[in-house]
Amino acid sequence: RIPTAGAAKTFAYGELMEEVLAAKEHYDTKFVKDLFDRLDTDHSGTLSVEELHGLLSTKAFDISPEHIDDLLKYMDMNGDGIVSFEEFSKAAMD
Repeated sequence: RIPTAGAAKTFAYGELMEEVLAAKEHYDTKFVKDLFDRLDTDHSGTLSVEELHGLLSTKAFDISPEHIDDLLKYMDMNGDGIVSFEEFSKAAMD
């Protein structure tokens, strides 16, 4: 706690930071989940190479076509050819 000037009161900086970090983590997780759900156009619960390729080839991403496959391999951590939410979330939060 940080004492305030000329007062016996203290500011709960640690508690505030814990609340801020928890809110940020919740927001980040929600943002990633919303993005995943938008990309999952067939509602399979996973992202296919085609779904990801469609996203990565848009102007929103500054990635050359030859690097898209490398990124997809990075995201598909278990090598099954699809990207689960867990894989997508881990790649997005790294």
